Amino acid sequence: MKPLKHYVNEHRYTCVLFGVLTIAAVLRLYHLTQIPLANDELSALYRLQFPSFKTLIIQGVMPDGHPALVQVFLYYYTKLVGSSSSLLKLPFIICGVASVRVAYTLFTLQLGRRVGLMVTLSMATTQFFIMHSQLARPYSVGLLFVLLLALYLHKLASKPSRLNYLGAVLFMFLSASTHYIALLTAVCLMLAWVWVDLKRLGKAIRFSALVTLLYIPQLVVFFQQLKVGGVGSWLGKPQLNFIYHFFSYTQHHFGPLMLFTFVLGWASLLFLVMGKFAKDQLYPLVVFGLTFLVAFIYSVYRSPVLQFPVLLFAWPFMLAFLFSAVQYLPRILFVWVIGLMTCLQLYSLVYMRKHYQVFYNQSYKATVEQIVTNVPAYTPLLLNGNQPFYFNYYFSKNTYTPNYLHTRIDSLSIPLYQKLLQNTKADTLVVAHAFYLSSIYFEWAKVYYPTVLFHQQQAFNELYMLCKNQEPTQSNKLFDTLTSATLYSKNSRLTCDQLPQQRLRMVAKVEFTDDTIPNNSVLVVKVFDTRQRIIAESSQAYFSNNKQIALISLDIEPTSYKRKLNIQAFVHNEKQQQLIIQNLTLEAQPGNSLIYGTIGAIPFKQ
Repeated sequence: MKPLKHYVNEHRYTCVLFGVLTIAAVLRLYHLTQIPLANDELSALYRLQFPSFKTLIIQGVMPDGHPALVQVFLYYYTKLVGSSSSLLKLPFIICGVASVRVAYTLFTLQLGRRVGLMVTLSMATTQFFIMHSQLARPYSVGLLFVLLLALYLHKLASKPSRLNYLGAVLFMFLSASTHYIALLTAVCLMLAWVWVDLKRLGKAIRFSALVTLLYIPQLVVFFQQLKVGGVGSWLGKPQLNFIYHFFSYTQHHFGPLMLFTFVLGWASLLFLVMGKFAKDQLYPLVVFGLTFLVAFIYSVYRSPVLQFPVLLFAWPFMLAFLFSAVQYLPRILFVWVIGLMTCLQLYSLVYMRKHYQVFYNQSYKATVEQIVTNVPAYTPLLLNGNQPFYFNYYFSKNTYTPNYLHTRIDSLSIPLYQKLLQNTKADTLVVAHAFYLSSIYFEWAKVYYPTVLFHQQQAFNELYMLCKNQEPTQSNKLFDTLTSATLYSKNSRLTCDQLPQQRLRMVAKVEFTDDTIPNNSVLVVKVFDTRQRIIAESSQAYFSNNKQIALISLDIEPTSYKRKLNIQAFVHNEKQQQLIIQNLTLEAQPGNSLIYGTIGAIPFKQ
């Protein structure tokens, strides 16, 4: 029997792979019961409440923007195990870990063990892959199918067999049935595979035709969803700097990790220029490049679909190209590269991205937990969410009966919202959101309920508990406040210099005398940088129902610590009428710096 040292030396890559897979599983399963259901997951659960398969397809799949496979799986899976969040996520986490294993095999066959290990390690320890493995959505499943398709295509090229042929057909069909960008990536993968060797064109045409035949039953869903074109008005067209922001996101917005990957990428490109790469080694770059370009062009000229998550299916191929240079490194240097990358990725995952704080404390679960913990029973709730079902999912688990006044308050116009606040008789009130809400709704609530009893900001959610019968909360007096009754024209303004390292919320409020009717007047706030360039502005013409008050609430993104902002607030009087203004105030509040914390960079100070 060989000593353990000799066995480990002979099978060092197998041992390292086992360690990487263990890390991948631990990072994804950590506190499994505490991972919240995101908005999209709750939406999927909401669209499972149908008595028949046909109704599920018509009402649960067609209104969504994804193929039917994952929704059909959830339909039968939840009938078997229930709707527990941990059991719901478990199959997707398993797919996420399995995709790490498949990636090692694929890229080891294509570019060598070193490249396979580097890609595997990156997939195991970066938030991009971890987070999307922890979501009960098509991402980790589609990633696994795309990687398996690439693996069987590689096997089919090197060893044609019926098994490899059927494997390629099966996983291309499953990719098409999981996510439309997974389908796009599969098509680009096929094109790149043919580009490497044009003799493969005949095979590609034959099994593409077979996949199309298998896909025919889903064409009704496909064409119905194609009419929509994109994901909705909330997603804008991508800008030219999209790819930089995406790269920064995949590298945890962490400078040293970005530099590390960038240097390796340039080294790989250098070897390409020097002629050391064959088409086989260049083809991963072609897969990612084609996928990105098609999605980008479609998003610009047809309808926006390009966002960070949809590039998950093609990103491992780009990583394979970026890490291609490591196959030429001396062994000892490669060991240092592996060690450095592991440390940078784990450190930035836990301490820079704060994945287990930010991602685990967001959305509906966080909102409900704050209400259950801090809000007395029967307190009126003004909430902003997609459906009451999403809140009730967590309220029911906490045996808390919510007293809803409204569950989608951003659907109310400001005058209707003011009337609702005015007619609410309770002494305390909760205003909260679980995915997004303009802060103007919080500020109007404070007009009628001026005392803040409790305030919480977390990723994608914010909550105020307010009271009307106590002394008003002191505002942040960072600006001059004009309180004397004075005649104002459109040029009256307040200004202040601010040094915002974090997200800021600027709140302007104007009060008129009772005998003043502010017709043709609006309250305006403008934010300038040190060069007097406008970087944000807003105006408001709504006035309260029982007071002559106008409000503006404007959130400003975090800026450099040394950058100064000049903020102006004034009343614009179009007809130059004289208005008697009793009070014109401008205050700064800490905005929610974690509102996009699962995507954007997180400020050091919070």
